[in-house]
Amino acid sequence: MTQSTEGLVAIRPTVPDLRLPIRDRPHGPLVAARLRRTTLGYLLVATLGALPVVLDASPAWQAFGLGVIAPGGGWLYAGSILFAVITVVLMLVALFAWFGAGMIVAPPLVWLGSAGLAAAFVGDTWDWARVAVPVLAVVALVGGQAAGRLGYRAARRRGAARNAYLSTLRVDVDPRPLPETRELSERELGVQRYLLNVALQPIDGFEGFDIVDQFQTAAIRYQINFAQWALALAAYDHTPAFLGYSELAQRQLVQKTLNKRVWSYWKWENLWGNLSLDPDPISRDNIMLSGYIGLMAGLYETVTGDTRFDEPGTLTFVHDERRRYSHDHTSITSAVHHNFVRSPWGMFPCEPNWIYTACNAIGVNCLVVHDRLHGTTYADDVVDRFATSMDEEFLTADGRVTAIRSSRLGLTIPSLTSTMADAGTVWLSNPIVPVAARRLWEIVRHELLRVEDGRIHMSLRGWDKIDVGNYKPSDVSAHAMVMMAAAEMGDDDIVDAANASLEAVHTPDDRDGMRRYDASLQAHGMLLLARSNRRDGLRDLVTRGRPPAVAAGPVLAEAPYPDCLVARAATDGRALDLVLRPGNGAGRVRLRLGRLVPGTSYAVRGGVTREITADAHGAADLEVDLDGRTEVTVHP
Repeated sequence: MTQSTEGLVAIRPTVPDLRLPIRDRPHGPLVAARLRRTTLGYLLVATLGALPVVLDASPAWQAFGLGVIAPGGGWLYAGSILFAVITVVLMLVALFAWFGAGMIVAPPLVWLGSAGLAAAFVGDTWDWARVAVPVLAVVALVGGQAAGRLGYRAARRRGAARNAYLSTLRVDVDPRPLPETRELSERELGVQRYLLNVALQPIDGFEGFDIVDQFQTAAIRYQINFAQWALALAAYDHTPAFLGYSELAQRQLVQKTLNKRVWSYWKWENLWGNLSLDPDPISRDNIMLSGYIGLMAGLYETVTGDTRFDEPGTLTFVHDERRRYSHDHTSITSAVHHNFVRSPWGMFPCEPNWIYTACNAIGVNCLVVHDRLHGTTYADDVVDRFATSMDEEFLTADGRVTAIRSSRLGLTIPSLTSTMADAGTVWLSNPIVPVAARRLWEIVRHELLRVEDGRIHMSLRGWDKIDVGNYKPSDVSAHAMVMMAAAEMGDDDIVDAANASLEAVHTPDDRDGMRRYDASLQAHGMLLLARSNRRDGLRDLVTRGRPPAVAAGPVLAEAPYPDCLVARAATDGRALDLVLRPGNGAGRVRLRLGRLVPGTSYAVRGGVTREITADAHGAADLEVDLDGRTEVTVHP
């Protein structure tokens, strides 16, 4: 059932040249301006800190001033190496809190607090610190600038080499006709079943979730997101003519995001990051919640046709009896659009201050899906600015995408730009900036991945080596993310090699019909996204949605779970083709069909009866004996 490209939503024009944009400065204009402001701000503060030393003020004032110049500097002057070291350690903890939970108040509190304590407890002084601390600060500042310049020159050379390679490529990024509906394999059904079991529990239940923290990548919200996206993509590409337990599982995952334990982290982040007492999780920043839920609601509506989340108040966040934040799919998407438009970056923060490229790609996809479903034009105001920002502000001189950037200071954390981060950006960017996605993938494919003897070897560093869903040492997330990107790019050799490497090291547990690895729930969502995907799978889901024949044709409305597992459900608008597998051993199951022509008789192949007749509502029941893989066809 191949579909045409008629009605496709075009996001950006095809550009066959994949070469990196040439930049003659280390940073884009906005990053450069923020870094200048940060440097000048520090120089002003350090100058004020140096005044007590220059004016030979009291020891207390000099200790405070030296502590302002550098964390722990006041304690060195006060004669305590121990407290100087403690200050540095606390400063590292504060910086981690700033990164991990947007706690922007933590570093200045530690910095100024240590300076104040040093001033309060100064006794015998080490006068050499009066010179050493300012000198060390100058050396660190000048050394950092010099290292940045040298790093930029090296990156320019790498970028030139990459452009020489990229200039030889002419990769077609134009949309293709939708392929035939494919069947989920037993392996894919096993991973899907694990996600379904978690999703189909009561909405207020969290059995099977990894409960670690609610601020970083292991947060419950991300486990919910990846599970729902995976089920939606599998439904789109493999079972578009099935609702039943797939629809219910996705719907409950969307509703589960409203649980206070999922989103109440924001009251703290907004307090210590934006100095705001407002716990509203949607109105400001927080794209990691608003954009993600908006995309969930949009993909759910896309693959099911159910518009319930468009009704006012269906996505309401209840903080307490007095504070309820009533939303729906459109109001959340509108808030995402507003945050994009008001930000000078063309992107906006997840945690207060921290902008993540991948998070913002999810937010843009959210807008595109809503525009397609409801005829809005949110993406028109955002896509070009997002693409420009990626190229100018978030692209390194050597062509890697900067994973994170401080909106207030312009700083980044280089170690977060990694193979997994690049692969995730490829997957998420393909629907909205396919040329940039393809360019980044070619760099990853050419330089960071190597296939030998059917196995993949990946260049991993930093967070590539942990399971992002539980922080345990593991490369499952890295394998899954690379497979997701490779499948989206149509690079099946990489998918097969990565899967072979994964299976060789991580033996799956296939008990109870589920296929589980020693990995987090989030990693399993990523694995299903990888294994159920194909070239431009996410791009088609986001930009094109269901073909009219699928939206109007017969549907398998109900199937008993887990007795009956639906591996394929396709329609051409008239007939219904199913591939079913038993989930609890052989037996007879009763199916419910919908969207049939009322009063019409249908021929059945593979069922207990050879003919059924639709009732006045276009529904009919059908019994099927399952004993292994079973094909069922229903046609007028």
